[in-house]
Amino acid sequence: MAIHIDAFKKLGIKRVAFSGGEALMHTNLWKFCDQLNAIGVKISLLSTGLSLKANASDVVSHVDDVIVSLDGSKEIHNRIRNIPMLMKN
Repeated sequence: MAIHIDAFKKLGIKRVAFSGGEALMHTNLWKFCDQLNAIGVKISLLSTGLSLKANASDVVSHVDDVIVSLDGSKEIHNRIRNIPMLMKN
């Protein structure tokens, strides 16, 4: 990871976006975020939202903004993701 941080500093990177699959499933996400925060890089997190509640305290302390992808209505979402959307009416 240090090689990436050194490269980001050299390139003057100001913001990164974690996306693809589900970034919250990456085992080193918060360690990487700590290193990015230490060099002043802003972090955006793109998420399906399925594990935001379980990771809420880490998200708040490490990430500058969160973008949640929605696949449509509850029925369409459930068909695409094959995971039930929990919605309160």
